[in-house]
Amino acid sequence: MAFTSNLKKVELLVDDVLVLSFVKKAAEPRPMSFANNLYSLTSPNNIFTLKTVAVKAIQLDVEVKVDGAKDLQQFSAFMRIATASLAVKAATGLVRDMERTTKKKPPSTTEMHMMCSNFDEYESSAAVREKSSMFDALLPAPSAQGRIFIGFPTQQTTGGSPHLMAHLIPTVERESIDFVDPTLNTWNQELLSMGGLLSRMIFEDDLSEIDRLYSAMGAQNDPAASTWLYKKAAHTMTSFHFKPSTPSTLVSRIIGTYFLSRCSKPLSIMSSLGVRDATYVRLPDENMSGFIKNVPVVPTVIIEQCGDMLKSLEAKGLLRKIGISDVWQELSDRPLTETETVGLMQWWLQYTRTHAFSDNDVQTLLRSAVMTVTSIGNEGAAPVTVRPLSSIQFHAPRHLVPADLPIPDSCLPQTVSHHFKKEDLEGHLRFPWSELPLSIWAEYVVHEEAFSSDSGFVERVLAVLSRHVGSMRLKTRQDVISLLKSVKCIPTAQGLFKPDDSYFSKVTLFPDLPIVHLANQKAVSESFLKLLGVREHVELQLVFSRIKTLNWDHMQLIKYLGTCTLKPEETERLRVTAIFPKEPAPGVAPSRERFRADSLYSPDPKLKFRDLGLPVMRWEGKWRPTANEAEVLKRLGLRDFIPIDELIALAAAGSPAVRKDVLSVFVERYKTIYAALYRPREINTPFLPTTAGPLAVPSGCCADPAAAVMGFAILHPDWTAEKDKFGVRDHPTPSALIERLLEVPPDNAAAPATFSYMQTRSAEFSGAHWALLGTKKFVPTEGQPTTWMDPRSVYFGTATESLYGMHFTYVDFGVSANPFLRACGTREEPTPAELTRSMVATPETYLESLGHEKYLDMLRTVATNFAQLKGDSTLLRDMQAKAWLIGVGASNQSGDETREGVHYVKLARADEIFLIDDITVNQLFAPLGAPPDELLEQFYEQLGSKWLATMVRTEELPRGNQIVTAESKALQKLIRERALLLLYDGQAIRSGKDVVRSNAETLLEKLNVVQVSEIQVVRKFQQRTSTQLTTACIRFDSRTRSNWLFVVKDFDTFDIARAIGQVVLRNCRLKDSLLLSTLLSTSLENLRRKGFPVDRILRLSDNKIRNAQVHAEKQLPPPGSNDTLANAPLVPSKSPVGSLSDLAMLRQLFPDADQQHLQRELAEASSQGQGVDDVAAKMLDAPYPKRRESDKQLAPITPSSGSPISANDGVLGLFGKAKDRIARDGLGGLMNLAQETLSGSSSPTFNPANAGPANLSTHSTEALRNHLEKSVSTLRGTRESAFKATIATDQPPSAPPAPTPYTSQCNAPAASDLVLSATVAGIPVYTDRAVTAQDTQEMLETHRMDVAGFVNMHLALANVFGASMQTIHIYWDRDGGTIAFNRGRTLFFNLRFYISLHASMRKQARQSQTQPLALPGAWNQPAREQAVSPGTDHPDTYYYWFFTWCHELAHNFVGEHDSAHEYWMSSFAELYMGKLVRTLRRAGIEE
Repeated sequence: MAFTSNLKKVELLVDDVLVLSFVKKAAEPRPMSFANNLYSLTSPNNIFTLKTVAVKAIQLDVEVKVDGAKDLQQFSAFMRIATASLAVKAATGLVRDMERTTKKKPPSTTEMHMMCSNFDEYESSAAVREKSSMFDALLPAPSAQGRIFIGFPTQQTTGGSPHLMAHLIPTVERESIDFVDPTLNTWNQELLSMGGLLSRMIFEDDLSEIDRLYSAMGAQNDPAASTWLYKKAAHTMTSFHFKPSTPSTLVSRIIGTYFLSRCSKPLSIMSSLGVRDATYVRLPDENMSGFIKNVPVVPTVIIEQCGDMLKSLEAKGLLRKIGISDVWQELSDRPLTETETVGLMQWWLQYTRTHAFSDNDVQTLLRSAVMTVTSIGNEGAAPVTVRPLSSIQFHAPRHLVPADLPIPDSCLPQTVSHHFKKEDLEGHLRFPWSELPLSIWAEYVVHEEAFSSDSGFVERVLAVLSRHVGSMRLKTRQDVISLLKSVKCIPTAQGLFKPDDSYFSKVTLFPDLPIVHLANQKAVSESFLKLLGVREHVELQLVFSRIKTLNWDHMQLIKYLGTCTLKPEETERLRVTAIFPKEPAPGVAPSRERFRADSLYSPDPKLKFRDLGLPVMRWEGKWRPTANEAEVLKRLGLRDFIPIDELIALAAAGSPAVRKDVLSVFVERYKTIYAALYRPREINTPFLPTTAGPLAVPSGCCADPAAAVMGFAILHPDWTAEKDKFGVRDHPTPSALIERLLEVPPDNAAAPATFSYMQTRSAEFSGAHWALLGTKKFVPTEGQPTTWMDPRSVYFGTATESLYGMHFTYVDFGVSANPFLRACGTREEPTPAELTRSMVATPETYLESLGHEKYLDMLRTVATNFAQLKGDSTLLRDMQAKAWLIGVGASNQSGDETREGVHYVKLARADEIFLIDDITVNQLFAPLGAPPDELLEQFYEQLGSKWLATMVRTEELPRGNQIVTAESKALQKLIRERALLLLYDGQAIRSGKDVVRSNAETLLEKLNVVQVSEIQVVRKFQQRTSTQLTTACIRFDSRTRSNWLFVVKDFDTFDIARAIGQVVLRNCRLKDSLLLSTLLSTSLENLRRKGFPVDRILRLSDNKIRNAQVHAEKQLPPPGSNDTLANAPLVPSKSPVGSLSDLAMLRQLFPDADQQHLQRELAEASSQGQGVDDVAAKMLDAPYPKRRESDKQLAPITPSSGSPISANDGVLGLFGKAKDRIARDGLGGLMNLAQETLSGSSSPTFNPANAGPANLSTHSTEALRNHLEKSVSTLRGTRESAFKATIATDQPPSAPPAPTPYTSQCNAPAASDLVLSATVAGIPVYTDRAVTAQDTQEMLETHRMDVAGFVNMHLALANVFGASMQTIHIYWDRDGGTIAFNRGRTLFFNLRFYISLHASMRKQARQSQTQPLALPGAWNQPAREQAVSPGTDHPDTYYYWFFTWCHELAHNFVGEHDSAHEYWMSSFAELYMGKLVRTLRRAGIEE
């Protein structure tokens, strides 16, 4: 009905009763004018063109019964309809297609109608909408959507609130617009675009009307009008904001798009200044609302109701938020009021916190912002000044300057500044502002007119400055004080005065003075007035000038001064003026003499100055120490204590009673006064009483009476409790003690007490002190007169007890004194260097006092430490040049050169003594020779001694015809057959320089033997010649390049052995000749019985024969007997190498050799065309790699049923059986086991009878016992600082022949050097050289108790065996499997095994049983013969190490672990087991 042109009225009757009536009234259409250049009047494809637009108002009167009412109710609804006339110009194709689709051509013109309402029309129709919802579809709300009409309504909405009726072509269902058909889609979209254009024209027309009303009504200054107009605009803007339409959103997109794009002018919207183009309007910032006035912003009502439209415009870039450029524009347009300035600053403060800005922005703001400032007291009046913000430098908070006081123009008005915090003004705003300095404010305010005439104004100014003077900076305070001192600023009863001319109210001495007069006495502080210079008292000059008119005495002056605050210069003037009398002595009239205050003492009776006779100030009345008068006198110098120097002088010069009183005063007032003044080390005047009588200074006496032994004064006992106050030490300082000791060294009587006292103070001595004491002579020696020596030149003990008593000085001052000397450097015994130096200097006295045997022992000691001693070049030269070495000579008086004669010893140089390596030469020429000791021979050789053989020229001359006889043939055959046996050294009796030559076997095999009638030996030595006959000699024939052995008919095998030894050995000695002689003269059976491995050695020859036979016959004959092999000729053929039989043969010959090494040797020999015999010869001549323990598979040896211990058991097996027998049968079982071991052993390779007599008897048993004991007595000790831990077995010639050796040996730590690290109870402790000194010390400290227990146990075992403690040596290594070893009859035991196996079994030893560890390298005094406690180890520990002793003692006879070794070990166990048991029982270790 709204869109119809002719229908005016509609009535609805129900049963002839009117229930609804519509009457439409339409006003005359109003043509809408529009500028053609602003709008694009054609559709995008030029199909439609807008010609005219007319708008007419519609009023719809409605009568209706509502909610069952009886009568009709009348309402009116208002709206408007805009009709657009459109010209249609369709293309031919479009016309054809539409005609085909719609069955008719498109019209040439058409109309489009749009129904909408403005704010007033919509509000006027509110009654209709409230009564019935049937009208909601007629008048949609601004936020609702209108519909598309095509003569009747469809379901398609427009997106905005207006209804649209146009010639749109619907779908077949006629419910929506057809956008499917291409032709209809083009028509409908073109027509809808014209709907967008029409909407924009209606929108702009409505807003232009609102803008006209805004200007006509002056709405900018009329809140009511502006509010109404804002609502009108919000209604229109909301109505024409196109939201997504339904069911097709394409409709709203097309209308909304062309709503904005069909007009070249920006969209108009409502702003705070009226209707403006959207590009000139800004979305507001709440923080800017306080000062933004000229920039158009979107009103709040518009924002609240049109939020969606504004967001859409902002997203399209048609609208933006207000920014800083808009602020610059606002500030450039006008000055701001103080309130607006506050808003501007608040916005800027918030902006700096949320936005990035530059220094240029800050400067632009300060230059642009201008504010108007009103005068103080004219609040609300017109601005009187205009100030740019750039001129502001300070701000003045109201707590600093009250609002009623003026501030300079460079200061921000307080009406503005009080809205901000101090940190905002000075920091967050980024403005160069600071708090107004009071000096600048004071400079400004004193020039105000009121300051020179208004006392109240001046008082308010002073109150401000007084309140803040304490918080002012020093420079500010000085400027303010200086300024005020120069002006009249002190209110008085007589007016304003300068501070220097004014006085405080308490100055009442003269009534005509200008006294400070303030209305509020608390407003201005007294301290501030004092700073200004207001006087607290009358000047002394004024007082002195009026002194005659005052009629005063000193008491009156003191009381006056007590009320004043004196300046320093005034106080100093009073200090130097003599105006005070002193108190007269009792019975003496007062004197008129005056004194300075610092010459008198306080009249306080508690201080007892009168009792000491000191001058006291005369005082009338009661003395009050806390009164003002007393304080004034103290400042003037009145004494309330005795100065420390006067007190000391008074105590030193006074009587004992006075001294006691003076010292009592010192003690009583020490904490309060004298503690800070007293310097005891600087006092040189004696004033302290001592026990001896004379006075002493604090540094010259001590509190402890023990210091008297050193001659120090002792503080009197009455004052000992106060020693700390007097600065008296309990004991002298270390430096003082040393100085006194060196000045007055003690004699023998005083030395024990002196050194004992020094020991008590030793903890305070430093390393420098000890070093100094070690070089000074203060140790007294026996004899008269007393002489003193330095502690490093004396030794502990007595001359009678020490071995070197006649040659060194020994002292003993007791157990409490000796530790002090030990710390100074005194030792128990001389060091090796000291002993050697002394021996070299006076060898005759040593030899005379000790005898040559002990002298030789000392030489062995020196030789043991020669590695260290030779580092001293001076000592080494003396050792080489002095005649201090023992040489052994023989005097042959019988003339028989074959007899030795009488031996003698003589001291000689090393180059005068010869090393005897040829007994025959020695017997012939009897030179001075070295003692027959290998250690000494090495030592002598290092000092320059020569081997005798090298000094003798020997020539052997065969005489007669050289013939080959049967005897020579037999001898040649024997030598060749036994070549390997002659070269055998299984017992290792040859030293390193006596080893067999590499080609020795070849030399023996090619040796030719011939017989001559006579052989002469001519020897020349030191101009002496000797000619003798011999039975054999060897000569080398250079023509045949072979050796020839010449023998006589009745030759001696010893001569033959000596001759052979000269060829095959590098250094043939007597023992080598004897051995070779034995091997040549003894049958194989006897050699086999004596323990020589004949079968094994000669088996090599057997193998050579076999190889030759295999090579010739390709088969092995059955083995022959040893005699057959010995007599068979040697065939010098070489067989090929490499077969399994060859490898098996070598493994049989060398069972301990590494198998891979054997294979490599066989392969190398085969490549060179050599045979297996060459490989065997090579391995016999040189050492070869041994098999690892894990690779060895020893063939088991099955003992006989009656044998309790096999040869393979060793010490661990023997100990295990002993432990089991003890657990079963007790100690009796252990004794039975020892007997069984000795008598019941049945080894397949050893018979004990072979080692001793043929049959056991009482005599043979006793002989065996003596032999064992003698073997123990041959054990030796060593103190070598370092050595290579390899075993050199020393087999005595008297030892019984050893059985067939077994392959294993008792090895020392392989290729490791042992270094002497410490001594424990005289027992040396060695460690592996690879172990650092720090680790060694840590081990000794950690296992201190274990080391002591190990030493005690071995001392007990040495007592059991009757061995000297010098034979015991302990060593420790990190790893290895050696428990102990015997090195040349020197026993070493591994501490690590004891710690691992037995330390945990040992009980906690008593402190008295542990021995202190000596310093590394120290020489301890030889132990005296005494019973040694076996300690507290477990019995099993003793049994274990007892058998270890037995095991190592057996190595005195044999080097290998075989049945012979087992025999000797069992013999030792049987002999000493009983003594071990008795020792353990006596010690309570074994029950």
